[in-house]
Amino acid sequence: MKNIGPKFKVKTFTDSSGVLAAILLDRNSGLPLHYENLYSTIYHHKRSHALATEKSCLEVLAILKEIETRFNLELVDSIKKGKGITETALNQIADCCWSKKEDIYKLGLNKNKSNIVKVHRVESARGTVIIRKGEVKNDTYTSRIEKINGYLNWLIENFSPNEDISERTKRKLMSWFSEIKPSLKNLDSSHPSNLRSLTHEQIDKLVYSVDLDSALNPWCDEGVKFRNNLMVKLFVELGLRKGELLTLKTDSFVPGENTLRVWRDNDNPSETRTDPPSVKTLSRDLEVGFELSELIEIYIMKYRANIKNAEKVPFLFVSHGSVARPLSKSSVNKIFRQISSSHDFNVAPHALRHSWNDEFSELCESKLASGEMTEQEVEDLRSYLMGWAEGSGTAKTYTKRFSQKKAIQYGLAVQRKFMQSAKDYKEIVEMDIPF
Repeated sequence: MKNIGPKFKVKTFTDSSGVLAAILLDRNSGLPLHYENLYSTIYHHKRSHALATEKSCLEVLAILKEIETRFNLELVDSIKKGKGITETALNQIADCCWSKKEDIYKLGLNKNKSNIVKVHRVESARGTVIIRKGEVKNDTYTSRIEKINGYLNWLIENFSPNEDISERTKRKLMSWFSEIKPSLKNLDSSHPSNLRSLTHEQIDKLVYSVDLDSALNPWCDEGVKFRNNLMVKLFVELGLRKGELLTLKTDSFVPGENTLRVWRDNDNPSETRTDPPSVKTLSRDLEVGFELSELIEIYIMKYRANIKNAEKVPFLFVSHGSVARPLSKSSVNKIFRQISSSHDFNVAPHALRHSWNDEFSELCESKLASGEMTEQEVEDLRSYLMGWAEGSGTAKTYTKRFSQKKAIQYGLAVQRKFMQSAKDYKEIVEMDIPF
């Protein structure tokens, strides 16, 4: 069959300032798409978002453009003429977002027979709310819809002929978005919103299972054991994101200061991974406790240093094969699958970030109850340690410095609590020996 395939593509390039960027092109003409690229530039590239974030946005807008082209929706023209977006168009977009890309590419090829991917609809009493279940995972559908909603809102705000039409169209879009999105919450336990943190007992079991002497440790090589044990402890005790851990460099750790520097460096020329990790949060310095500092130093000096070409790789965590290479996201995923196989629960790096936040909340609960801390103080501390932007953005310099100092103290307290709990669990397990 002729012309099956995408009409648009996302391409990566280096801009005039030497920064990697993404652009959406028409495959036939090779020309960039004006509105989609303008939106991505304003909301992602100019704000120094990670390349992966920029590409992800444009890939979804490419899907929207495929749908728009095949259904002759002409969204921009309709908005500019004050006609807004019809409910039919919105529902066509929503239906197609449940479909795999290859199925979307087939739309409109057969003029005599509809080849629109079938969806299952459950109508409400009003006949307007549609719950759709399709072929892609619910988190994929949610991501597509959220990005499309943001883009359409931007089009409406900037290109509607007057404010009244803009407000009416935005209200319709808001209503559509609110009606289709809540139906996703309980459909799939793998959806990020349903990703649960681990219990205290599960955390203890996890840390024990990667202990170097544990019978549950799934690895044989001593260096791999040490590396993976360190990685798990950094996830547990600092609540790092996977991208943050994989972009740590050997010089991110300052031994004399016991400081770990988590920095945004998404356009690093030394990055060679095909799917490069990125730091989505704000740069920050985290103070680490003595035992964690010692583990980092031992890994660098004893294990990492003995791998061929390790000195040529700036990143802290490397493969332990014949030649050192930066550890990839897929390798970390594999490590956690191997860990999960030793337990009756699944373990993922981001679940450990949730667990860290649970522990932080518990630690601060008594301070809130006694009035020693306010809710705003707690959120300021949490925001700094997690690398999130401050909610108000209006904090004075003194308050910010004070919050950072207190944040470091509470961060160390969380590390000590996790470490002591894991030690206690290990002692109990190893004492429980049958005679």
